[in-house]
Amino acid sequence: MTRPALLLDVDGVLNPYAAPANRRPGDYLTHRYPMPGHRRPLRVWLNPGHGQMLLASTDRFDLTWATTWQHAANDWIGPRIGLPKLPVITFDPVPPTPTTIPHAGPGVHWKTATVARAMAGRFFVWIDDETTDADAAYLAARHTAGAAVYRIDPAVGLLAEDLTAIRAITKPGLYRGPTPSELRRRRRQAGPIPDSATGPTIT
Repeated sequence: MTRPALLLDVDGVLNPYAAPANRRPGDYLTHRYPMPGHRRPLRVWLNPGHGQMLLASTDRFDLTWATTWQHAANDWIGPRIGLPKLPVITFDPVPPTPTTIPHAGPGVHWKTATVARAMAGRFFVWIDDETTDADAAYLAARHTAGAAVYRIDPAVGLLAEDLTAIRAITKPGLYRGPTPSELRRRRRQAGPIPDSATGPTIT
């Protein structure tokens, strides 16, 4: 039997780019990615603990990149969080900004049709920050092996509790991680938490 796949996005999932710029999430390090054709490098926040958390899921899932970083995720992201080289879903062409595909249905993400083709015959859980109910509905109608979409808030990024929830997924559908407001409510209930926003920059 083919094992299910766990599809990984980078920006918004492993790199919580939408978090406040002056309050980097705890346990993250700041990296600078020299983007070809750009004068300034891209700031990327990465949590070195994510690699081990994701590798712990390989008893059930095969990890696969599903990101606009494409093969650069293996060259630059994976080594900084302790992941080996993973299979890559390639998107050609990659649009300059996130868009939807009108012919696929209202609100369907531009990645979705390619992801479905790449995963033909396999159940998968897709972790992304831009997917919606429209993507879950598209996959339910066209991906007969079953697919679950797990949406991460890009201001939060991937949490250990998300991976716990993902390991328990057995049915297609749209699932969601916590939002910043939900985390703030938890912090108020738990009491003050030290702010660990400062730290070194890694290149």
